[in-house]
Amino acid sequence: MCQLTVSSNSERPLQKLQEWGNRYYQEHLDEKYRHLELETNWWKAIEFFFGRTFYRGRRDKLSNEYQTFAVSTLREHFGVADGAHLQPAASKLWRERSLFGADWIIAFKARHHLGKGNALKHRAFTVEVSARNPIVRLLTTVAETPITWDGDCYSRRCD
Repeated sequence: MCQLTVSSNSERPLQKLQEWGNRYYQEHLDEKYRHLELETNWWKAIEFFFGRTFYRGRRDKLSNEYQTFAVSTLREHFGVADGAHLQPAASKLWRERSLFGADWIIAFKARHHLGKGNALKHRAFTVEVSARNPIVRLLTTVAETPITWDGDCYSRRCD
């Protein structure tokens, strides 16, 4: 089990934070994700991270669809099958690490003076970004994806 510790017992706010962290771990993480597994299995760590970052103010069902599409797309690209083939996939991920930076999209938005606008809707995005970055191309290509939500399975065209 993961345990947070505080070096000084006299620091009450830190003790409270420690207690909350340990409680959160026991109630939300320990059942589904084992601490050691997250530290040793990079794919499980990514799935864990995505499970917390894709839910950002929109309906949970829609966030689940985005997350499922991203995970299945990356799983296919890197050849990860249910936790197998992790070493070759990790090598490929390392070789393609420059493709994951936001610089591609930030530079595009700056060139086209988009500010906070949606880069995907710009007519030049496909030519300037998607065509040159296979990860962006995969994640912006319309695809039929099987989705599971509340025990139901359905297929969704993600675009």
